[in-house]
Amino acid sequence: MLTVLAAFGMTVSRRMTEAGDFLGLVGAVLLVLGGLPFMKRVGMLIGGLCLVAAFLLIGIAVHWGVNPYLRVK
Repeated sequence: MLTVLAAFGMTVSRRMTEAGDFLGLVGAVLLVLGGLPFMKRVGMLIGGLCLVAAFLLIGIAVHWGVNPYLRVK
């Protein structure tokens, strides 16, 4: 598995970072909606899980990938 993680290219790192950003946005919106009476537990649970998945994706992309925003000339 580590060889797969070490083989991340620029496009894979960028896509993983963008997916993590999107999951973070969805998780934040669900946490905000979790304050409403009809979405108390479900919104908080799904929002928290989305944030965890987002940070994992971004962490993996940054640690084992290349700089996704590197400009190649």
